[in-house]
Amino acid sequence: MEAYAALNTTLIPLGTGVRIPHYWLILDRRADIDVDPKPFFKQRTHNFYFYAMYPPCHMCFFTRLVASKRSSLPRDSGDLITFVFSFLLLALAIAIVSHHLHRRGHSARLSAVVLFLASTFLGRSPQTPRSAGATLKTLLALWMLGTFIVGSFLQAHITADISAVSFNLEVEDLEVFEELLDAGKLLPCIDYNFMLYALEHFQTPFLKKLASVISTRAKDCVILGGENGCHRRVHQGSHAYVRSCCSYDVSVAFQQGLRKGRGSLQMFHRAVTMLPNLPERRQHRRLLLAISESGLDFVHKMKAAPVSFDEGNLLVPHPFSNYVSVFAIGCISAILALCCEVIIFCMCRKCRL
Repeated sequence: MEAYAALNTTLIPLGTGVRIPHYWLILDRRADIDVDPKPFFKQRTHNFYFYAMYPPCHMCFFTRLVASKRSSLPRDSGDLITFVFSFLLLALAIAIVSHHLHRRGHSARLSAVVLFLASTFLGRSPQTPRSAGATLKTLLALWMLGTFIVGSFLQAHITADISAVSFNLEVEDLEVFEELLDAGKLLPCIDYNFMLYALEHFQTPFLKKLASVISTRAKDCVILGGENGCHRRVHQGSHAYVRSCCSYDVSVAFQQGLRKGRGSLQMFHRAVTMLPNLPERRQHRRLLLAISESGLDFVHKMKAAPVSFDEGNLLVPHPFSNYVSVFAIGCISAILALCCEVIIFCMCRKCRL
């Protein structure tokens, strides 16, 4: 610390009666470096916070997505509709075949209409004429394969359309947030100290209102040190998550199923480490090397690359198996129906399998 003082920098150790948070000491240029002792560690370590700036960042709120259109199917039954629908039509085809067998005997054939409908749905081509050439057989085989794929896709698409749920923001903008806040139906949630300092530092009317609500109901609004505490409360519908909304923060909240509301509460800067901005960089570099060799702990904030996503999309991430299972069940049921149709057709023709 004496070496840093020799570099003509302002050094303020925390815990010396200074009540102003080190964030604002740095941002207001009243200090270049803050030294934060850690008495709760057994070894003697210090944290060094260096002056620098990020690009401006906004403070906003995050809320959950609510379903505006419920599924028209019972819960956990969307994947079974294709299976049930396929075998209902298969049972209809079997009933027609049984009726013809009972009425005309074993040598009776299915009518052309029933054969065409069953083959179109089940993905089986009509009976190929014996005199057909290789071109006709190839075309019929391609028609059978295409009908099978298209039929399975349509079944999966209809199932997804019936069982899909539409999502919208529960709290769309700041006006709705303020109305719910005044009515006591929604509370803000903060999970780290920086937002508390920001609410005390900025003097906008809405932030003053948030600060008063948080001060009166601190136990319900402030969750420090808890892992995903605000996320759970936002998903319960009782809170709105107030925090910075830079690109990385928005992407992390999006992965947790939260969505940024429209509007900004405040714009601010953040302190990070940026060594070229400090005076006398060569002496500072040698001093950093000496401090690192002494075993002291450095605290700095690295700029993380945001996760790419389409912010205009309201899709909630679901497991990929939810989408594949519908198509897989449709394919399996179509294959089973095709096998049953072949067996029934062979029984009608008195052929051997």
